Amino acid sequence: MRASLADVVKALSPPIMLRLFRKIETTRYGFHGDYACWADALSDADGYDTDIILTRVREALLEVQQGHAAYERDGVLFKTPTLNWPLMACLMRIASKRRNRLHVLDFGGSLGSVYFQHRHFLGALDRLRWSVVEQNHFVACGKQHFEDDRLRFFTDMDACAATAPVDMVLLSSVLPYLENPYDLITQCHALQAPYVVVDRTPFLLSGQRDRLTVQQVPPVIYPASYPAWFFNEEKWLAFLQDRYRVITTFAGSDRANIPSQYKGYMLERL
Repeated sequence: MRASLADVVKALSPPIMLRLFRKIETTRYGFHGDYACWADALSDADGYDTDIILTRVREALLEVQQGHAAYERDGVLFKTPTLNWPLMACLMRIASKRRNRLHVLDFGGSLGSVYFQHRHFLGALDRLRWSVVEQNHFVACGKQHFEDDRLRFFTDMDACAATAPVDMVLLSSVLPYLENPYDLITQCHALQAPYVVVDRTPFLLSGQRDRLTVQQVPPVIYPASYPAWFFNEEKWLAFLQDRYRVITTFAGSDRANIPSQYKGYMLERL
């Protein structure tokens, strides 16, 4: 077996050098920088449309579909079923107001990761329609391998809404990865979906503005990097003020190397 760099360092280095190497390894990945604009950040990143991301997610979800894993997130398989209970509470509350029926527009929802994670629990609804809006190559893959009478794929929100009224828009770990994230909130409002649920979104613990970084993804997930926002919560809430009423907030489980807290919001359209 070929020795890894870590094995070589461990064999040849004194303990103090080994601790230094481990520190470098743990800080190499994560979020870095404070960029003035999206173009500057993108110049230091690969972007989100690389083929490796779609390939890794597709292979993982095929394992889930065949019953070899409970669910996947970002191409990583999980053997034990786990529900995102704050998100589930939002989904079920909205469904209760829609006569136990629910049409979710999952913007940036990959190949249906959140749907597959929660599909068995949501099966108790009288009617469920889960529509993913994604990039063209994700939509083509989703239609080929995963689409059925519940899970659908679309390239834009208007095309999705034209097929059936949307009860809620789900924005799970998507706003940080858009060049103009506030524009998406405006588009959701124009869509007239009564609810928007924002999940897995980072808010800075200090500072008066949003911060634009580049995220370096550990290769164990997939080798990629892309721009990523951290939001100023006061600015975020001010932007929502004339568009949505905040029903509740909830803590997220994600963590970052930048002082921040991942949170979720359940929003009702004004």
